[in-house]
Amino acid sequence: MGIAQIVFSAAILAYLLNKVGLQEVFSELSHMDAGLYALAGIVLLASLAARALRWQVLLTPLGVKVTVLDLFWLYMIGFFWNSFLPSGFGGDVVKAIELRRMTRNGAAAVMSVVAERIVGLLATGVIGLIVIAFRPDLVPMQAAWGIAILCAGIILGTWFLRLDILQWIGDRVTFLRKIVLHPRLVSLHEALKTYTPKTLGIGFLASIPFTLFSILDNFLVGLALAIPLGIGYYAIYTPIITVINLLPLSFNGLGVREYTYQVLFGLVGVSADQAIAMALAFNLLRFGAGLLGGVVSVVMGLRRMSVPEATPESDQL
Repeated sequence: MGIAQIVFSAAILAYLLNKVGLQEVFSELSHMDAGLYALAGIVLLASLAARALRWQVLLTPLGVKVTVLDLFWLYMIGFFWNSFLPSGFGGDVVKAIELRRMTRNGAAAVMSVVAERIVGLLATGVIGLIVIAFRPDLVPMQAAWGIAILCAGIILGTWFLRLDILQWIGDRVTFLRKIVLHPRLVSLHEALKTYTPKTLGIGFLASIPFTLFSILDNFLVGLALAIPLGIGYYAIYTPIITVINLLPLSFNGLGVREYTYQVLFGLVGVSADQAIAMALAFNLLRFGAGLLGGVVSVVMGLRRMSVPEATPESDQL
């Protein structure tokens, strides 16, 4: 899967750069306003802080207390691993492992990471649909319907998984009983059931700052490239781009992001070379955050080596 994603990303990038012209894209990047681009980097870090706050909200009902600052550092580490692992979800695995080590609660660590990702995806999708409703002429209907179906699937899937399905399956399909009633799977399911609609709603509201920061981030990158678009267009396109890039099609969204920028922003008059340059510039910001996360990962690793690890009283997963 990983090799296929890398090949897919390389093929799309090669096609786009060959079509538009590598020199034209580099020319756009070379004339970028450094001050605005640096400000976009700061906003990107602020968006990670917003996601850390959302993560803390989703940890609270699980009885796990972790500071927003610690969760922010874990997000930085996740960004680092996302920069080198084929799937955009690779960093989530590392975050869950680090949180488990920090809290000694594996079920809560895994479930909070999954819940944070799903709630964030749902919130971004819903916000995107609300904005699209005001200007449906600026968005391909296939994209709008795709996001609507995804949001409906998340809502129905979450409702279904909160039911007592493990016991139901175990009682009726005996050869699966040992699997579905395994203590680790049961502990994960119990952790999921602690998320009430109220808690999920609070997590949803906590996603709004992240989406706003993401819109502002893309807007600043566009300004740095002297793209004459109002922030309203970024409010329409950023949620769509975010949802599409979460699909495990390419290596961390490379190629897919550039293609999506070209298609969407091309609808409002942005040239192909500018749109691709904007996507590449945004990916460079994410890569820079990943390198910073690598430094955090090394520092935290050295700290663990210098401090003996406590014997856990209980660890469910």
